[in-house]
Amino acid sequence: MFAAGLASAVGLAAYAYSYNLNRFKFDAKLQQESQYHYQDMRIELWKLFREDVRDVFELTRANMDNYMVVGVLIIASVMNFMAVGYPTFPMEPPWLVVIWNNSVFSCIIFGIVGVWLAMHGSIAATSASTKILTQAVRPPVATLVEVSQGMVQQEDPGFFEV
Repeated sequence: MFAAGLASAVGLAAYAYSYNLNRFKFDAKLQQESQYHYQDMRIELWKLFREDVRDVFELTRANMDNYMVVGVLIIASVMNFMAVGYPTFPMEPPWLVVIWNNSVFSCIIFGIVGVWLAMHGSIAATSASTKILTQAVRPPVATLVEVSQGMVQQEDPGFFEV
């Protein structure tokens, strides 16, 4: 009689163990998939941050290129004005020639400084973008705790076959 009671108790314990084992495997699988999904979401968020940084600095570089074009156009039009307008410009009174020359050369210097500053701004935007992308917006690398939480703790080859 004692043996029959012990056998039934062992049978119930084995049934409860197998029932809980399957539930444990199912819960562990869901927890691991949740950890993987969380890491994937962090990587996608990181990619969005990097894309935003690139967009902001590309806008700056595009503006600097536009300023450079405007500066070159100013220089070219003033040089053309000097080549075409200077021979026909009246030389009397002399103070008018001085004012005209001051205006023309100031315009050339303004154009050169504009082109120089636009090049400097474009280079500064490129280097700032590189610095932010390499130092501030780092890829999310899983910590050891996150890796150990996402690891499978079973050595059973059929662990994921629920």
